[in-house]
Formats: sequence, C-alpha cells, structure tokens
Amino acid sequence: MSQRNITRRNLVKMGGVAAAGAAGATITASALADEAKKGDLTWAKEAEIVVLGTGASGLTAAITAAQAGAKVLVCEKAPQEEQGGNTRVSGNMWTCPTDLDEGLKYYKAASERTSDDEYLTALATSALTLNDDYVSTLPNTDLQHFPLFSPEFDALPGGDAIQAWMNGSAGNAQLWESLYAGAQQYDNIEFLYETPGVRLITNDAGEVIGVVVKMDGKEANVKATKAVILATGGYEHNDEMIENSYPGWPIYSRGTPYNTGDGIIMAQKVGAALWHMNASDSGCGAMLCPGLTYNKGDYDPDTVPANLQIVKASDSNPGFIAVDKHGKRFMPEDRADSHGYGRREYLFFYDGVKCEWPHLPYWTVFDDETAQAGPIASGASDMSKFTWFTCYSGYQWSSDNSAEVDRGWILKADTLEELAEKMNGVEAGEGKMDAGTLQETVDAYNADAEAGAGDTAFGRAAETMRPLAGPFYAVLTYPTQYNTQGGPKRNTKAQTLDAFGEPIPRLYNVGECGAGYGWVYNGGWNICECMVTGRWAATDAVALKNWE
Repeated sequence: MSQRNITRRNLVKMGGVAAAGAAGATITASALADEAKKGDLTWAKEAEIVVLGTGASGLTAAITAAQAGAKVLVCEKAPQEEQGGNTRVSGNMWTCPTDLDEGLKYYKAASERTSDDEYLTALATSALTLNDDYVSTLPNTDLQHFPLFSPEFDALPGGDAIQAWMNGSAGNAQLWESLYAGAQQYDNIEFLYETPGVRLITNDAGEVIGVVVKMDGKEANVKATKAVILATGGYEHNDEMIENSYPGWPIYSRGTPYNTGDGIIMAQKVGAALWHMNASDSGCGAMLCPGLTYNKGDYDPDTVPANLQIVKASDSNPGFIAVDKHGKRFMPEDRADSHGYGRREYLFFYDGVKCEWPHLPYWTVFDDETAQAGPIASGASDMSKFTWFTCYSGYQWSSDNSAEVDRGWILKADTLEELAEKMNGVEAGEGKMDAGTLQETVDAYNADAEAGAGDTAFGRAAETMRPLAGPFYAVLTYPTQYNTQGGPKRNTKAQTLDAFGEPIPRLYNVGECGAGYGWVYNGGWNICECMVTGRWAATDAVALKNWE
C-alpha cells in the first residue's frame, strides 16, 4: 500500500474528515435539520458555548466565555494526553506589534495583498495590548519575557515594531500549560476528549444550533444555545486538501496529526467561504520513520516525520549536500530562511518539460564524519515538547545514526555507485538516480570545498563546505510545515462568513482554522492570532440571546 493510501486510511481510522462524509452515517445533515425544526432532536450534551479544540484559540475562547459567566463545553478530538493541537508542540512564542502604524505596515506587506486590511488592522490593534489585557492574567505567566527576533523578514517595512516573546523556551509548552491551567480554574467549563466534531447542526433559519460529535465511537448531538466556535486547527494531515491547495507535494507536517481539516469541512457544509488556502510556512526538511509505533498508534507514524537537523549548512555542520532525484545539486544548502521561506522556492519547482517534481522529495547526502558527529534528526532527547515527533515518539536517536541505518531510514554504502543503487531501490525516490551524475556532483562539490574559495555552482560559503569521503549516507528528504493557514473566512468578530461575506449565524472560527495571515509567516503570529480571535469570538458569542 502506498504512503498516500495509508494516509487516507488513517483519516478514516481517526474519525476525522474522511469519516464525516462516509456512507451509512448515523444521521444525515438533512435529517438533522428536519428534526431540529420539529424540536425532536435528542441532545447528548448542552452548553451555551461549544468550543471544538484545545489549542491556544480554543482555550482562550473557553476562558473568555467562562469569565463572562457562560456555560462552556470544550470537545477535543485527541486523547487528553495528546491534546493541545499545534500550540502544545510549537515553540510557544507569540508575536505582537509595539506600534500600531508601523506594525500594520509589516502586517500588510507580509500578507502580499492576500488579506483584508480591516481584519489586519483589528488584529494588530488587539495584539498591541494582548500581553497586558490577557497573557498577564494567565496562571504562572511572568511577563518579564525576553525578545526572540524583531522581525523575521528584514526586507519588509515596519519590522522595528514587531516583537516576539516566549513563555519558556523552544521545546517548552509553558504558554499552553498556562492556558490550560487558566481554563481549569472555571467550574463552568467542561472538557470532553476523543470527541471530534463531525457536522454542524442548523435550524430552519440557518443558525448553527449545535454540532454532531463522535462520542464513545458513536455519533451524538451537542446543543449550543448561543454559538459553536471552531478551534479545530488546520489541515496539515489531510492529503487531499494539501494536494489541492499547495504548490507541490508530497509535504509532511511537524504538527499534530489530529489536524485533518475537520472544522473547515464542517464550515463549508453550511456555506462558509475560504481564504488563504495558498499560504503555508513550509521548507526543508523532514524524513519519514516507517514502522515506528508510539502512543495509541491510532494515526500513521509514517506520516508524522522526524525533523532533519542537517538540512541547512553552517560552518559547524558542513559535511552534506542536497541532490535531486537525478543526482544533481539544486540549491545553496546554506541559504538563510524564515519559517521555510528562502529555501521553499527551490523545493516547489515543477519541470514542465519532464513533467515531474525533481526536488520532491530530494536526497540529503552526507559522509561518515557527519554521521559520527551526532544524530542527524531530532529525537526525544533533543527537545521534549517541540514538534509532534519529539514530543510524543519517545524515540532516542542513536549518537552515530547506526540504529537508523539498521532500521532502513538512512541508506549507507561504501561507494557512491552503491549508494545510488540503494537510492533507486526506494519506491518514493522514483528510481531515477544516476550513479555517474551523483559521482560528478560530489566530485565538483569536493573540488570547490578543497579549493576553499566557495561554491562555484550555487554560491555556498566556503566555511560551510567540507569535502565528502566514504562511506556515504543518504536520506530521502521531504518539505515540512508547522501548520496551514487557510480555512473559513472570518471577520473582526471571528464570525464565520459565507460566500457573500455575510456572517453565518452563531458560528465562529478562530486560530489556525482560517488564519487571517496571508503570504509569508512570521514566527509567533499564529499563537498571537489564536489568543486574539479566541477573545473576539467568545466576547461576541456570549452577548447573543439563546436561540430557544
């Protein structure tokens, strides 16, 4: 079975978006509408505000609604020990403007005409006071933060007014833990785990009055007397959506495998418009770890990749090159990048003459000195809570990468000719590796490295180059992303908008489920937007009258 089929199988197995539309569902959407109209619908649970998801946006929405006195039900797709969405396995940083006018210049330039100015203005205005108004009120949150970067994209105007904070450090989910602890303070918030949303329930007037969830393996109806808030994250692990919106494939995610676009599908069913489906923060580089099983194993470990640590050259890590399927180098391996932007443009190249993606996937080729220097990918010993693999796999990478060679994740050979033969034996490599071309590529690179004057082919700096000597290693390398941005379009109240720009009554979407950022992505923007839009949605929703 191919990796693509395996992935689709797991969407069904996880009870996600594929299962939502499966034949033989317990109750059809039209039947739900009819029963709701007649008042005959049976409700398994009821709350004023129903929130789907426990990332930063869902927890913020729940906290804000609870503070206003509303009864809140939070339904989380993942088991309790794996909750938290991408927030929990991210760097836990958030980025806000320090000056509104200058910050807006940066926001608008980064969005490259893809976002709404009114939305960006409201977002920047709310983010300006986010620390004082909200973050400082969370348990165990010390606002004596330290700056990370300002800004990430130096070429854009207004960067001096962009500041990032981190509550803890990369690999430490302290901000998420503070959010979760904050939610636990309220008796009017109830949590349900392993309870994914399946379909929204509307009445005859088109108002969203509840949601069908999977509870204990069966569909059940949950009433929302005021509103439903979609905090379901993005669609990183939905291959069909990725392949219909991204500039190239295959691509794998560093984030939670429970993000399969469920909220997007539910919103589309009731008429939501979409935006930013072309926005992604993707770049080098991930490797797959087939056969690794961890935690409950109810998702495919082959599609939750380890993060390669040697995919960008530096003077402390010079012993590797990147080659395409045919054995040719295609980019300067030391090129700077910001959340993938800077190197991703080399990856997503489609050769219209040969009709192929020559760089998807590509090969990272290195030598024994690099292999002996330490793990080439992240493992549990590196960062306990940064990206899904390192947070949940528990896998301890071998110090010389020998265990990973034995597992077949890394190829090893005494000669480049032998290595090319092994590369051609890997199905995903498409069998196009030419041994002679690979030898010529390494010889040319070695000659430049030995000359010490820098890379004559792509301009890689001399200090980042070292001649490669056998034995040789290769690992199939894929583009990787932290998260997606696209989803249901929303306004400055976080109301979900239909195709005509009108709010869908009693439906909101927050965070990465329809992020307002367009084109390039500055680190920390998502969590900032999660908290801002969570507050928007809950504030507006609790002011509604019950629909009954």
